[in-house]
Amino acid sequence: MKPSNHCAGRKKGQSGMELLMTYGWVVVVGVGAIILLSQMGTFRPAPCDKTRIGFSQVNPSDWGVYRDSNVAIIKLENAAGDSLEVTGVNLLLDNITCRYAASAVIQPGVDVFVRLVCSDTPRLSERFNRGDCYRGDLVITYVNKVTGSSDESKGKITGTIEEGNIVTTTSTSSTTSTTALITTTTVDNPPLVELVEPGNCKDTNGNTIHGLPDCP
Repeated sequence: MKPSNHCAGRKKGQSGMELLMTYGWVVVVGVGAIILLSQMGTFRPAPCDKTRIGFSQVNPSDWGVYRDSNVAIIKLENAAGDSLEVTGVNLLLDNITCRYAASAVIQPGVDVFVRLVCSDTPRLSERFNRGDCYRGDLVITYVNKVTGSSDESKGKITGTIEEGNIVTTTSTSSTTSTTALITTTTVDNPPLVELVEPGNCKDTNGNTIHGLPDCP
């Protein structure tokens, strides 16, 4: 005797349910694995990659943080169409504040280096080892020289603590009538951010540097 249509339909339904249960668990496990890997940062850039998020008219185009010298060097880019005067730069790393408290005028499309001095208590060397990853909050205050309006460019930067040590040396040379004070800034193991050429306030690309002893 042939099975009734009712029995055949029940068997098909049971087979479909068993198939759904089998592959349903596979889907659930797969989605859970994806969520777990995402929370672990598998699909995000490595935390040590040099990246920036945010910012507006003034952007950090390159930077370095040097634990031994307790300073940060940041290359700022004027992305606006007007001349801008940077009136302050603050970088917060953990509970350490690095600050550039002078001012620098940046023409449209031009980059300048600024030197941020970090707090003494605690110092960078007390919080970070060479090669450590960091994530910092960077705030750049500036004035538009055309409109006179003040604004802030805010964002986050990440990177690795640099091994270069910023060393400033001073020497004196004399002639019969004058005495010249020559200040030179050098870098041990040159980092990605190239610094000032000896005896002037320019970087190796001819850009102006501010924040050094003789470069206000």
